[in-house]
Amino acid sequence: MSEEGSIRYDRLQKISQRSLQESVKFLTLQRMESCYPGIANAPKGKQALQKAMDQISNYWTTAATKEFDAVFEERDVKTKMKQLDELIHEAEQRRERQETEGSEGPIYLDSLTPQKVVDAHLRTARQETVEALEKELADLRAENEELLKAINNDGEALSNLSTAIQELFGELGSSVQSTSSLPSRSELATFTSEVTPQQ
Repeated sequence: MSEEGSIRYDRLQKISQRSLQESVKFLTLQRMESCYPGIANAPKGKQALQKAMDQISNYWTTAATKEFDAVFEERDVKTKMKQLDELIHEAEQRRERQETEGSEGPIYLDSLTPQKVVDAHLRTARQETVEALEKELADLRAENEELLKAINNDGEALSNLSTAIQELFGELGSSVQSTSSLPSRSELATFTSEVTPQQ
């Protein structure tokens, strides 16, 4: 096995990035325009909305990536994934050796040579090692399941954040529309002069 990196760790990173990209796709220029029709219809308004959307997406992506990295580092995911890779590789090698060697017939102790006795003890020791490795493999798999649950929870949090951002855009859009419907300063001045008693 390579001393650098881990196939499963790289795959886990790709999964987390893919889930983040899917969440970011929710923020589109069309949704921005529906929230800010006044800005969208203004000269260069769409360009301004596109720039704002890009800034939000970049910030969101950077912040979420840092959060993923912090979780991976806190739980030492890279090391555990490398250990899992090695355990699976060793298990595959043992299975291949067993298939190649095949099963053996009955063993008679009085016919064993000293070397075979030693080999038998070594085989017992290897079997104990195998059982210990299998237990460690099961533990690592359980930890990996917990990590995947954490990633899924982070993905759900990102989705909730996306929904919150959309709601905020909707509220801001409503505020902009309400502001645009208010009377102008000249209209207020005219109204004030009409209702004010003449001296």
